[in-house]
Amino acid sequence: MNDAHTFASEHAFKNSSKGKRHYDKGARYSTLKPSDRVLVRNLSERGGPGKLKSHWKKDIHIVVNCMQDSPVYKVKPKAKDEGNDYFIGI
Repeated sequence: MNDAHTFASEHAFKNSSKGKRHYDKGARYSTLKPSDRVLVRNLSERGGPGKLKSHWKKDIHIVVNCMQDSPVYKVKPKAKDEGNDYFIGI
């Protein structure tokens, strides 16, 4: 029984690493530059049933800068020069 378990776990690990390599070939990460326009996800649960709910904030935001070696960006609303700045992760 132990032999069957080790055999199955080895093959599961082998197949999962093979699938990861195959997936990583096609995976592309987006990079944003300062002054790019983005939408910010609405994290508050308001506005009716799930399929009718707005998943994005109404205002367009502008990327201010990128944190070094990280997919985290500082953004601010386009309409206002002053106001809340957000840190969003991509």
